[in-house]
Parts: sequence; C-alpha cells; structure tokens
Amino acid sequence: MVVRELITKLGFKADDKKMSAFGAKAAKVAKGIGIGMAVAGTALLGIGAAAIKAAGDMEMMTTQFEVMLGSAESANKMMADLKKFAASTPFALADLGEGTQQLLGFGVAEKDVLNTMRMLGDTAGGNKEKLKGLVLAYGKVNVKGKASL
Repeated sequence: MVVRELITKLGFKADDKKMSAFGAKAAKVAKGIGIGMAVAGTALLGIGAAAIKAAGDMEMMTTQFEVMLGSAESANKMMADLKKFAASTPFALADLGEGTQQLLGFGVAEKDVLNTMRMLGDTAGGNKEKLKGLVLAYGKVNVKGKASL
C-alpha cells in the first residue's frame, strides 16, 4: 500500500474502498503483463530453437553434399542452387535436398540432378510424398537402365 501512504503524507484523505479496488485492478494488470511476458518469452525461445535446428540441418545437408560431390565448393554451389530452386517450388528445401542426394546416390550426374529434380517435382504436382516415390522410381530405373515391375 505504498500509494495509500503517499496520499496520506501529502495530506489527502484516502478512500479505503477505492484504494482496495485500485489495488486489485493493478494486481490483475500486473498478472496479465507477467503472463504476456512469459508467453512472449516462450515464443521467442521456440523461434530461437527452430532457427538453431534449421541452421544445423542446413550445415548437415551441406556436409553430406560435400562428401557426395567431393568438394566444399561443389557442395556450396549445390546448396545455393537448391535454395534458389526451393524458392520457386512448393517443396521445402529439406525435401529437395533429400531427393537430390538420392538421385546423386543412384548415379545421376551432378550437372543433371537439378533438372531431373525439377522434372520430377513438376510431375509430383507439389506433393512431397509423390516426389519421394518418383525420385526412388527414377533412381532405380537409372541404375538398371530399364523400367520393370
């Protein structure tokens, strides 16, 4: 009741009823602000954690491309091309990266892999599950040199 004491020291009369009502309202506001700050803090932590995970995923994907392509320069170029490609499609970078790695593993040439992914992505019509199936089927046909059931 610091406010009440201040009012009394200044020579004014304090209305206990109104002071109690004001105190209750102030407590509610303070509680609401505290809850709001906690929610905002939790949201910021969640965003931060997601950003750290995304950066880690990007680093891992780049490292995998480095191993597959044989150099950091080729891996960085592939990642830059994939980011540009992902921006123009409904697919997430992770899905395109996974498909690209599979195609490289099946022996599709580095220079052809993005055009192949574009063709398969167009055929999949924006459906990531269809894209995964098409990548697998295309890769198997590429390895065998023929289609079979």
